[in-house]
Amino acid sequence: MPGVLDRSVVDESLARAELRRQIGKLERELGSLVAEGLGRIVVPHRVEAAGRPRVLGLGELEEVRDALAGRVADARRALAERAAVEAANRELLTALITAPEE
Repeated sequence: MPGVLDRSVVDESLARAELRRQIGKLERELGSLVAEGLGRIVVPHRVEAAGRPRVLGLGELEEVRDALAGRVADARRALAERAAVEAANRELLTALITAPEE
């Protein structure tokens, strides 16, 4: 029927838009984590090229999203580990200041 959009084209368009939204959110979060870790830890933030410039398919967009999600999780874990070390160091310093002879 002329003038009627093919449902699969509309569904793919919506899926692509949702994946791009998720990728954008993950990129912003990773950027925030990199900034939070500056001077404290190195948060891996380099992005490997996905090949030559082209429009990525749904599967490729999902791979990009999943890789970003993994990097965000790694960055969170590294920052949490560093925060635990810093907290332990603060406690030790406090103990040394309050009872230097022990």
